[in-house]
Amino acid sequence: MSAKIAWALVNYGPIYSPVYTSHLAAAAHACRELGAVISTDRMYTSSAENAVAEQLLASECTHIFLCESDMLLPTDGLTRLLQLDKDIVSGLYFLRHGDGQPCLYKRMITPEGQDKSYAMSPISVFPTDRPFKLNGCPGLGCVLIKRAVFEKVKAPWFDLKEKGYGSDLYFYTRCRDAGVEVWVDPRVRCGQIDYRIWDYADYEQRLRDDPSFPVSGSILGTVDYDHLERLGA
Repeated sequence: MSAKIAWALVNYGPIYSPVYTSHLAAAAHACRELGAVISTDRMYTSSAENAVAEQLLASECTHIFLCESDMLLPTDGLTRLLQLDKDIVSGLYFLRHGDGQPCLYKRMITPEGQDKSYAMSPISVFPTDRPFKLNGCPGLGCVLIKRAVFEKVKAPWFDLKEKGYGSDLYFYTRCRDAGVEVWVDPRVRCGQIDYRIWDYADYEQRLRDDPSFPVSGSILGTVDYDHLERLGA
């Protein structure tokens, strides 16, 4: 069966024109695989995310692509994610006002070996040239999820009742507990826009200018040390 993707935009109000442009270009590039377009507006975040998941299950689509109204998407981003054929695979983006901090977190384990459930540690160094498996959270701004995940994990898939943690941390913790793998393709590099754009260039600058950054967060997997050396980090 060929893939049919439900494109779902969780929206919070007016959308910057560069966002429209990037989303239309990415949708056009993946048009043969698109089966539906779903959008919400001014809904509570977790309610909107649960609503689009329910729409996915009511359709014949095989995947849902979750994105947000401040994401600048690469034109080939969605097709790249689809080609990996993973249950969950996310692109890479960087936090607004985060000074180059990627939206990547891994499960927090205490020194006593206890799992802190929804608690996550930020990741500062990671493979940049190939997909990698993540035991944690890559956010919900650019992520492709197979229908089977929502059939395996019981509703509600998204929730904010855990004080201090967003619906993304809740979702990925539920998926981890259900044995669903999460992958990230760092070659699918998105920008996040507000009054300016935060993107991969901010991350590279942070590595160059802040010697403490590579060691202040978690280092994930086999990293591209040649890349770090070229940056002088």
